[in-house]
Amino acid sequence: VSWVASKTGTECASIATDSKVIWWDVRKLSEAVDTMELVNKADNQKVGGTCMDIEPQYGPAKFLVGTEQGMIMGCNRKVKATMKKSGVPFPAHVGPVCTVRRNPVSSRFFLTVGDVTAKVWDESLSTSPIFQTPFENQFLSCGCWSPTRPALFYTGSTSGIVTVWDLSRRRQSAKLLSMQATEHPQQSVTSLELHPLSRTLATGTSDGSVYIHEIPSTLCVPKNNERPEVLAILENESKRERATAEKFKELIAASKEKSAIGSGKGKEGIGESLYASAADKARDRTEKDKVSGKITYAVSEDEIAAAEKNFFKKMKEISERDEGVGDEELDFAQMAWRNNLK
Repeated sequence: VSWVASKTGTECASIATDSKVIWWDVRKLSEAVDTMELVNKADNQKVGGTCMDIEPQYGPAKFLVGTEQGMIMGCNRKVKATMKKSGVPFPAHVGPVCTVRRNPVSSRFFLTVGDVTAKVWDESLSTSPIFQTPFENQFLSCGCWSPTRPALFYTGSTSGIVTVWDLSRRRQSAKLLSMQATEHPQQSVTSLELHPLSRTLATGTSDGSVYIHEIPSTLCVPKNNERPEVLAILENESKRERATAEKFKELIAASKEKSAIGSGKGKEGIGESLYASAADKARDRTEKDKVSGKITYAVSEDEIAAAEKNFFKKMKEISERDEGVGDEELDFAQMAWRNNLK
């Protein structure tokens, strides 16, 4: 259940595994204010919801949903078409998503907890998380951000352990500390909530108990310039993941082209795909000098010659270990390379 920003301050929303999200007015709980169903656009099948996050910055209509199928969906209550109310889902965990929470610095970034990991995502980049905790030897059951220190987030496990993570320590160990938050390891931590000043942490457990823990000041008081630094870290990690995704696409394309070469495809296809693209990249790094009427290369001719030499050295190595690429194909590739550089 999540409270919804409204004029009356009496509205809330509930989500359940029956695929329904229902809005209520606590002054009259006998009937629902509004209802919508969660539908996976990929196969038009209903999906069960396990958690949700409604960010006031986006208004009461837009919210994030975690599903029991391990997916994250962005939803919009105000869209009239039923199929368009649920956004395109993307896989986040191999099991049910237990928590989805937006970061207090930038709501574009959000935390998910499920299976044995916690992940931080960029809403505009659904291919991979920008941060992920190491695999634990126990299932994680919940999580939350620190409201005063945006680099910190907490996770709870099925063995009653609460762990604190610090995004600013990515190059070191992001795990700051762990503590047994329940009396017995058999008790699972099912929910976490920090005081607005982060002085205390409330943990709900599987046996219906609630524990209040005092948090040390080092985890409460923000460091100097922590908010802009955390935002910079998140932005940089997002750029790195984008670059990695693009590189991965290039490697997949190169692998397909190499397979095409090995299968004996025509020379024309070779010259226009693999080798011509390298020449296109070299040409893309030029600038037109309108005053002199000639092209000034950002890369010197010596650098181009060195790159060409290294390129065909690599191709010669490929030909020696792959009989599918012969001397005739290499000669054609060299001719295509030079023609494209003109």
